[in-house]
Amino acid sequence: MIRRAGSKRAGARGSRRGFTLVELMITIVIVGVLSLLAISGYRKMIVGGKITEAQNMVMSIRAAQETYFLQHQGYANVGTTLCPTAAAPGKRVQWDPSCNGGNMVWRALDVHAHGQIEFQYATQAGPPGVPNGVFVGLTQVNTTKPWYVVTAEADLDPNTPAKTQVVATSFNTQLFVNNEGQ
Repeated sequence: MIRRAGSKRAGARGSRRGFTLVELMITIVIVGVLSLLAISGYRKMIVGGKITEAQNMVMSIRAAQETYFLQHQGYANVGTTLCPTAAAPGKRVQWDPSCNGGNMVWRALDVHAHGQIEFQYATQAGPPGVPNGVFVGLTQVNTTKPWYVVTAEADLDPNTPAKTQVVATSFNTQLFVNNEGQ
C-alpha cells in the first residue's frame, strides 16, 4: 500500500499541531490565579501607602503638639471635628490649616502636608485627669499630666461601613491602626 503525504493516516502518526482544549483551559486557570494574586498584592500595597500617609501626618501632629506644649505649657485642643472637612471617600484633597476642628484652627499647630491627603485629622487635648470620652485601645486612661490624642480617619473601602483609623496619644509612643484597609 502506498501512502500519500496528505493522507489521514500520515497525519495521525505525524507531529500534532496546536493545543488541546484541556491544555488551554489549564493555562487560562493559571493565568487567572496569577492575576488574582497580583491584584490582591497591588491593593495591599496601595492601602499600605495610604496608611503610611496617615502615620506620617499623625507623627507631624505629635511633634507640633510637643512644640505647642513647650510654648504654652499645655497641648492644643483643636477639637473633634475631622479636617479637612471637604475630604470624601476615595478622594484626595489639599490640607487646610484654616480648618476649624471645633475649638481652634489647625494653623495654631503649624502642621503642613506635602501634596494632597486622603485622611481627615482631629486632635483633642486637656488638663490632667481622665480624658472625657477618649479611649486608647480598649481601656480608658487616667493621667496626672496634660494629654492629647491625635486621630486620623478615612474610608479606604467604600464597600464596608468601617473606617480605617490611625491613633496616637501623649500617653505612649505607639501608633494604633484600627480596621486597616477598611
